[in-house]
Amino acid sequence: MGAVVDGGDAVHGLLTQLLAAFPDFWVRKIASYHADDAIVVELLFGGTHRGVWAGIPASGKPMEVQAAAIFVFEDDKLMCEKVYFDHATVLRQIGA
Repeated sequence: MGAVVDGGDAVHGLLTQLLAAFPDFWVRKIASYHADDAIVVELLFGGTHRGVWAGIPASGKPMEVQAAAIFVFEDDKLMCEKVYFDHATVLRQIGA
């Protein structure tokens, strides 16, 4: 939580852990906004906590939280993605 994940292998590891912890993980786009060198997406995501996530044992409880994802581009190349959401809301919902 709050960590920088850099490179293809690190991103793959993060997503593997996320989907192991929340096997029914889903994302719903609420809105998107365009800037000169970025796209901002408001979204809602959730899932059921069925595996270890951030060192927290599975609780079997569902979570759902709003988030913002910022995709930064240099010309047509994606340079980074930044995702912001309220970690405390997720922790409370999964009973941590």
